[in-house]
Amino acid sequence: MALFWHNTKHKRKISINTYKSVAMKIQNSKTSKALLALAAFATVGLASCSNGEKQKVIEEQTVSIQEMKSEIASRDSAFNEVLNMLSQVEDQVATIVEKENLIANAQTGDNADNKDKLLKELTLIDNLVAQSNETIENLKGKLRNTDLKLSGFQKRINQLTEDLEQRSVMIADLRSEVLRKDEQINMIASRYDSIQVISTSQVREINTKDQEIELLTSVNDDLNTVHYAVGSFKDLKERGLVSKEGGFLWFGRTIDLNESALGDEYIETDIREFFKLPIEADKIELVTEHPADSYVIVQDENESNIKYLEITDPKKFWQVSKYLVISTKS
Repeated sequence: MALFWHNTKHKRKISINTYKSVAMKIQNSKTSKALLALAAFATVGLASCSNGEKQKVIEEQTVSIQEMKSEIASRDSAFNEVLNMLSQVEDQVATIVEKENLIANAQTGDNADNKDKLLKELTLIDNLVAQSNETIENLKGKLRNTDLKLSGFQKRINQLTEDLEQRSVMIADLRSEVLRKDEQINMIASRYDSIQVISTSQVREINTKDQEIELLTSVNDDLNTVHYAVGSFKDLKERGLVSKEGGFLWFGRTIDLNESALGDEYIETDIREFFKLPIEADKIELVTEHPADSYVIVQDENESNIKYLEITDPKKFWQVSKYLVISTKS
């Protein structure tokens, strides 16, 4: 309905102007006919009168003509006022329809400012509808108080009254729709805020867990980090890994581990990955202390000078010391 009004507003404006022009012509025609009839009556009356009587008749007819002119002028004034009031209502209804179309097109916005603007526009439309209804009531009263009996006026007034009633219903529906959308927006905003709070909390918790995992990983890596060094006694001593020996070479000789040796002289590895160490030597001896049942020394099947230290029980092997020093003899 609003769209139809919007598209035909200009045509309706032309229609009311045309109607006004035609009505004015009819009204002027009636006025002219009334004056001509009065003049004709006066002419017929004068033909049968004496001079004195003629003068009296002329005076009476002059008064009648003046009264009729005054009445006609009053009717013309009322007629023009009715037309102006009708045109005013037409303009108000056209403005209402324009604003309804603007509101219908503006409902896609999702913010509080847009909602407030729409509600203000709806209030303005309410006021225009009230003004139009008041003008129509005045128009009806004006028609009742005059002798204007144009059926077109009453028909158009009835159409405008019906249209304004429809406008009121549409405005109420639009206001409900705006408020409903605003409620939906508030719910979505509230849900978004809740999600943000939960998300922030989860991020904080994840960061805490990451830090804990990183710390545990670091501690675990430290716990599983071991060091080893392989070389002849001379080499080990020059590197500062052993300090002295006693007895005869490979017969009752003892080698003491230098615990203050620099870590750079050792190779670092991980218990979880270190199970087998190939060694090129005719003989090997573990300088550091490790349980005998936690490892075996295996001879290579093809190379007589290649041996392997195989750790069979890592946990037990490294429980005494996290350092492994092997002295070799070729």
